[in-house]
Amino acid sequence: MIAAFEAAKGVVVVLLGIGVANFHHIAHHLGLENSSYYTSIFVEIFNKLNDRDLWQLVILATVYSLIRFIEAYGLWRERSWAEWLAIFSGAIYLPFEIIKIAEGYAWWKVVITAFNIMIVGYLLSIKLRKNNVKAVTRRSAFHF
Repeated sequence: MIAAFEAAKGVVVVLLGIGVANFHHIAHHLGLENSSYYTSIFVEIFNKLNDRDLWQLVILATVYSLIRFIEAYGLWRERSWAEWLAIFSGAIYLPFEIIKIAEGYAWWKVVITAFNIMIVGYLLSIKLRKNNVKAVTRRSAFHF
């Protein structure tokens, strides 16, 4: 399930990247350029981006998506390195999420943080359990 979730995050970033790359064209085609305050903000932001900025966004999105797809593949195939990658990539967000909750309570911030803590905790418990089994197996191999 976590592998599918990680793959889905990669797909979402790819789709967002495609949407960002075509945002101005899509907004113009749908007549959204002046339809709302928020849409006009996005149009203005994208008008200010130069080619270098767009390429940086493309590279960042590509790297992020590749990491998510590699992680999903490794988790699906039950690879040890992918479990560590998932633990690290999930845990790295926790301090920032906790700070955001401390800055201002919102139920969705708590839900996202709790979900992330559950995933990291679950993966960490699996990893530690596997390491304990390996350690016991190694010790018992030397004791007839």
